Amino acid sequence: MRSEDLGETWHQFDAIRFDQWDAPNFGQVFPFRRGDYVYLYGLQGGRLYIYSFESGSGPANTLVRAPGAVTFGDGLKLARVHKDNFEDMSEYEYFTGLVGGVAQWSKGAAGLLAIRPGSVFHNRSFLQGARHGLSEFSVFYNDYLGRYVLSYFDNPAVVFRTAENPWGPWGPAQTVVSSGDFVGQGGLYGGFSHSLMTTHNGQRMFFAISHWVPTYNVRLIEAVFN
Repeated sequence: MRSEDLGETWHQFDAIRFDQWDAPNFGQVFPFRRGDYVYLYGLQGGRLYIYSFESGSGPANTLVRAPGAVTFGDGLKLARVHKDNFEDMSEYEYFTGLVGGVAQWSKGAAGLLAIRPGSVFHNRSFLQGARHGLSEFSVFYNDYLGRYVLSYFDNPAVVFRTAENPWGPWGPAQTVVSSGDFVGQGGLYGGFSHSLMTTHNGQRMFFAISHWVPTYNVRLIEAVFN
């Protein structure tokens, strides 16, 4: 959807579309702008776990769940585009890994192919892998820390990592809150945050977390950096 009046009205906008066939790593996205670039972080659809699918066994242009195929979701991927070319998908570049500490990029349709599961760059293009699971993620620049913050749910905890660049490398995970911190409340997930969910120039950072036991509820928790 696109708005030209600061969100008062919206209309369909089809120029930017990540579909499950060409861009399975961008079923969920988190964009933000830094300098002249818009960065778009992507994750496969679903939460910690995804179902493996097979084609050709259902109606045209559909995927059918493969029998018994349940795996961890794929890891986090990254795209970027110059702010002036945001509406042109052929100008999007996709992170394919670090070589000698330098970020490598592949552009357009070839870039999407380069980071697909099974591709030569697939494993090294992860910003954060999914060995333990990764969901409900957020990424933004924290002025107080002078670093980028990646927060996400890694069952059973909400954690965050920091990095000097939007593509990492990311430091060790720091736990914000864990399921064990809440007596009598289960089903912790979430951990969403945003640059607007900070105060004191980023020293105080808020996360939106959820529980579904004993009642479904969303709350804000605060993390204060010393």
